[in-house]
Amino acid sequence: MAIMYASLFPLNVEKVVLVDSAGIKPKLKINKLIKSIWFRFCKKCAKIGLYNKERLALHGSDDWKKLPENMKGTFVKVIRQDLSNDASQVMAKTLIVWGEKDKDTPLYMARKLNKLISGSKLVVYKDAGHFSYIDRFADFTNLLNNFLSKE
Repeated sequence: MAIMYASLFPLNVEKVVLVDSAGIKPKLKINKLIKSIWFRFCKKCAKIGLYNKERLALHGSDDWKKLPENMKGTFVKVIRQDLSNDASQVMAKTLIVWGEKDKDTPLYMARKLNKLISGSKLVVYKDAGHFSYIDRFADFTNLLNNFLSKE
């Protein structure tokens, strides 16, 4: 949302902070492609009673599993959305913070955002995952305070 808003309303946005964010379409590795095809097949089978619906609930990421049924479609669209064009239109000072070990939004996504957003700063925390702001809370808080307080 921040990327889209900053690209659409550049005069309203001074600074943007992106932390392990979505926005770059994931590279689909062969094993994930196979799992995705299998899940869609199982989902269709479950609709006609050929696959156990409780077992179907075991598929998917932890984030996806925690969502109410009516939000799962939106979640999938957000994760698959490519905001590369929007990111290249962002004019605000941008801080990009990422966990080196983020498996949900891998580091290549941060590097791509950094290239697309002119003048952006990328900070990568080693030994941090998808919730780098929690994994490195004190460092993140200091970084954020410094970024937001500077002109």
